[in-house]
Amino acid sequence: TIGFRRVLVRGLPADLAGALGAKEAKEACLVSAESARLFDSLYQSLRALEMLKSSPIFSFLFSHDGRTLLTANPCAVTFYEKYFKGKESLSLQHILSVGNLDDFVSYPDNNGPPDLQAPASSEEATAAAAAAAGEGGEGGEGGAGGGSGEAGAQANPVVSMEEKTAILCKHIQHVLFVEKFESFRIQMRMPKRQNPNKYRWVEFEMWAAKDPITKRPAILVNQTNLQETKKLELELKDKHDDLKTQNQQLQVELHEAKMTGKPKGSLDLDSTVDKTISLLDAFMAGEGPPEGGI
Repeated sequence: TIGFRRVLVRGLPADLAGALGAKEAKEACLVSAESARLFDSLYQSLRALEMLKSSPIFSFLFSHDGRTLLTANPCAVTFYEKYFKGKESLSLQHILSVGNLDDFVSYPDNNGPPDLQAPASSEEATAAAAAAAGEGGEGGEGGAGGGSGEAGAQANPVVSMEEKTAILCKHIQHVLFVEKFESFRIQMRMPKRQNPNKYRWVEFEMWAAKDPITKRPAILVNQTNLQETKKLELELKDKHDDLKTQNQQLQVELHEAKMTGKPKGSLDLDSTVDKTISLLDAFMAGEGPPEGGI
């Protein structure tokens, strides 16, 4: 966008005023140019860089095969360098190896590698997630598990962690660059930032990208904390299960009432707590509870 404005210029330097033939104020045309794209200016690029550096979300840019870390924000590099103690290079495979791939892993988009997905039933997967949630909350090991899209991945015990992560990295390349998925997501338990001996739920989301320097394909990775989200998922699931159990109980009572031929309206749907409250209300109102109510 190019803009033109008429301005009045005052206080010109003597040499410039002489060149323009103007000793006093002079009218001039001010021309400004602004790109419609946000990052076409150096200033916006610097702001974007500062935003990335200050973000608490771990962000990485890896080479096409995930073996070379091209760049990452400071908090991500600091955490993993401290975790590996300088013994491992920061590759995508090494970072994924920190997660727990032995118990259960969630692929929200249902596009996980079949070699790492167990043929467990959905009930078994849910039970495993609930068991992990019982190990502890935000302050302890474990965290919440479950939620929609749980794959309940259980790795073959014969396969080593190095082989599992290698299979996973090859699958990620295939999903992003061959199948052209918009993104690939995997959820797992990882060591906590403040205490690596405890665990939390995290999600890795990956996109196909391009290295702006070499123009070669790259993998952009974001690692975000899912601890509170997983907690909420489990709480909602527990409430759903409770309502389902109550509904089944009411269905059984209704069926029994129909089978015994009780007159319509004789089905007692009040819980023990409801009955007790009704009796206490009547007593406080000066009404003696009937013998049947007692």
